[in-house]
Amino acid sequence: MKPSKRLQNILILICLIVIIFVVFILPKSPANVTQSVSVEEVKPLNTSTDLNIICQNLKNDMQQINAQRTTLALKQINQQIQICLPHLDFAEQKQLMHLSDQMYQQFLAVDRNPEQQKAFTYYVANQAQYPTIQQNNFEKLHSRDQYLIRHHSQAYIDLVELDNGQVFYRRDPQYLAKIFAPNLPEAELNFVNELAEQNLQPLWTERHLNISANEVARRALYWQDYLTNYPKSSYHQDALYLLHYYSLLLFEGGQKSPISIQFDGADDIQADMLEEIKQLAQQEHGHLSQQAQAFLRFIDLRPEQRLQIENTKQHAQPQVLAQLEHYLGLQRLPERNCFLDAVCHADFPQLTASN
Repeated sequence: MKPSKRLQNILILICLIVIIFVVFILPKSPANVTQSVSVEEVKPLNTSTDLNIICQNLKNDMQQINAQRTTLALKQINQQIQICLPHLDFAEQKQLMHLSDQMYQQFLAVDRNPEQQKAFTYYVANQAQYPTIQQNNFEKLHSRDQYLIRHHSQAYIDLVELDNGQVFYRRDPQYLAKIFAPNLPEAELNFVNELAEQNLQPLWTERHLNISANEVARRALYWQDYLTNYPKSSYHQDALYLLHYYSLLLFEGGQKSPISIQFDGADDIQADMLEEIKQLAQQEHGHLSQQAQAFLRFIDLRPEQRLQIENTKQHAQPQVLAQLEHYLGLQRLPERNCFLDAVCHADFPQLTASN
């Protein structure tokens, strides 16, 4: 009996070992693997639904941004814009861009009384001086101004003091370059990126140009080439205005900072601007080079020769400028404000050569 019982125990042990081997050691059957994969495939993250909801509500959400909202809310909207832009056509992108203008204007609006406006202007003009005194002035500001000043470097908010004494908040030019430009067609992308870079700093300071003669010439050449490379750009008229604007700065200067008074010979011309004009005349670089060559001829004309220049139009500027403009074919286009943002605006504070 004992040997028989021992044999039974051995058989039972062998069975247990076989069961353990089958269950835990042998690989799962292909059927099991297939089933496991199929279970994971039926549970993907359904991000398309969430994206559709975000983009459908985006325009309404942008319109809800106002002067009671925080920079955090503005940042969240901008993140949503970036998510949705790749899924929109160009017309819809331009519509969002226009809505973003309104969004920032609403966000940056401050309803100040006269005393608060005075305190705001004074604070910005003197913000780098007398920290202790400025703290007292800070407390006189409108509560919204206090908030925006504390957060002005966030969410593409900038604080600007113009040459004519205007002080205001603006949307930083890099906003459109960073948020919108990467998804725009090539012509519009290049326009926005270039103008954003040009307008990082005010063009005028104390009625003098903030940029070098070389930069004036470079900008004029850039907009000339842009019009040649992208004749069908939706920003064609803006680029044309910028070309003429910088051409006038190159050959005349501003009203308060002319490159010459009489334009009587090379010695009567601002030296650095004359050097740029000479270099441009040698390049034979399109219409600008032709104008540069004409400029060098004009400054050598005798007074009686200048009187022969046809000039039948009435001009508000001095006669010599009217003669110069006619001789070079310079044009004064209706003003556009292209000097504060990465695109031109009709309803933003003006910053022009007349300052």
